[in-house]
Amino acid sequence: MPLTATTSTTAAGVQFFLDGQPLGFGFTPDAGAGTSFSFAAYGTLDGGWSTSAVANGNHELSCRGWSSAGLGEVGAVTPVAVGNRSRAQLTTPADQVEVGGVVEVTAVFSGPQLPTAATFRMDDEILGTGECSSGPRHTAVCTYAWDSVATTTLNHWDMPGGLRVLTAEATIGGQTVRTQPVRSIVNIRSDAEMLLSEYEMAGLGRVGRDGGWSITLPGDPTKDFITFGDGIYRPITGPQKAEDAVGRWGNTSVVTESGTGLYGLLNEVPNRTNDPVNAPALTTVKPAPGVLKNEDGTDCSEEGGLAWSTGVVPKPNSDHVLMTYWGMCSRPGDWPLLQVFGIADWDPVTNEAVMHNVFVKAADAPGNEHLPSQMQLASPSTDGDYLYFWRPDAGALYLARVKIPTSGDAEPWTDPSEYEYRNVEAPGGWKADPLAATNLMPETSLGGNVDSVLRATNLPGQPWLMITHPDSWDTGIVNVYLADEPGAPWRPVPEWQNLVLCESCGHAWENGIYVVYSHPERSTAFELLFTFSDRTTGRVMQKTLPIPASMR
Repeated sequence: MPLTATTSTTAAGVQFFLDGQPLGFGFTPDAGAGTSFSFAAYGTLDGGWSTSAVANGNHELSCRGWSSAGLGEVGAVTPVAVGNRSRAQLTTPADQVEVGGVVEVTAVFSGPQLPTAATFRMDDEILGTGECSSGPRHTAVCTYAWDSVATTTLNHWDMPGGLRVLTAEATIGGQTVRTQPVRSIVNIRSDAEMLLSEYEMAGLGRVGRDGGWSITLPGDPTKDFITFGDGIYRPITGPQKAEDAVGRWGNTSVVTESGTGLYGLLNEVPNRTNDPVNAPALTTVKPAPGVLKNEDGTDCSEEGGLAWSTGVVPKPNSDHVLMTYWGMCSRPGDWPLLQVFGIADWDPVTNEAVMHNVFVKAADAPGNEHLPSQMQLASPSTDGDYLYFWRPDAGALYLARVKIPTSGDAEPWTDPSEYEYRNVEAPGGWKADPLAATNLMPETSLGGNVDSVLRATNLPGQPWLMITHPDSWDTGIVNVYLADEPGAPWRPVPEWQNLVLCESCGHAWENGIYVVYSHPERSTAFELLFTFSDRTTGRVMQKTLPIPASMR
């Protein structure tokens, strides 16, 4: 049945409640702001409220709206009387739990007439038909064997796995009787867990990303901050805006409760309209129009301009966060043209960022050339005296640093002339010329790529920890190294050489893992948290591993 709510002022959306418990969300026809909102059942574009799973008797409906002005109060209740001749309930799997492999989906129908078969749906698309058998107390028990992996493994950026909404329905006495929607989280990996957003767990859509640099917020030790290089989300509940039909690409960020071990649910930031469950939003971390260029020198289009976050570090003498990024212009059939290394000064309170394009490709450089590798900095870290930036490259690793001022408002990291570059043969070990930087890649990984370098604050002496792919960027095998200080020789961790981080993942370019990071703020002296991007699923995965004795 249709369910509509009206707000007194323009709102971004509404949330419905049944007997005080969340029921779902309401949308305008174009999913934009408005004053009239129609309820959409989880997993449907415009499906109304089915009472078939609601107990007969008296109930109360209510709702609240939200906008940039804040989250509204729950309005007056509307009494409703439910009297179903036939009822339907999806009994397995349970709502909001993780599933994998072949899952038995069970629907129970009751009433004076019973079905002999039921249609099972996933995200409002028909999965198949399940037969019904006689159950206790004049019920029909209908089952369907759902191969959750086979039906969700579509392609990389359709995000196989993650949120899938299940329902079952049958025609009884000429009427369609449908169960309540069940929100299932499909994990096609047996030895790693997905990072999950509250947006996904709530039943609104799937979220895929890569990357995942993290720190504990400088001004709030109860929160961890994570930023992702690429992000795309696919709404599956409610009508979609045109630009959201297949999601959005770009840099996204989240906060979550701090602690040790695996991450819990992620809260998307920024949340400019105070949504109770916010959708992923592109951050403002992106070079301004006119900075990025096409190969022919013309301005890169808004759609073609990309920004990938490449690391985070607390801003010295501040509660802000410094986020490094690369600015690029996409090219058909080729790697994006990397032209900017920048640092964004992000304010966790306002969710706004001040952009600093530190290194920009020279205007007279050939159109098809990237910014020199030594200027493509990433992986920021600090020892309290300097900010360090590492540039992982194919078969190469470069290091730069900037002196941290002891006080005042100076921000030398925004000035290219303040950078020094590690050169092992130079007097003092550093030079002002970026092109004089020495390759610091260990010989055992010269044929591979560096995923990340950061300071392992959870380990004795707080050494620097590097993760490399020894063969190819996308295989499932990594090496781990330690160094006592930036620029010192890397020593391999013997137990973590040729480490297979995900046994159930692929180990070839097309189905391996990449951008492997460690997260010291959620690790201990005995256990290290890793995240990595799974090329097959388009998801960031997480797992903890016991720290070898040689590292302690």
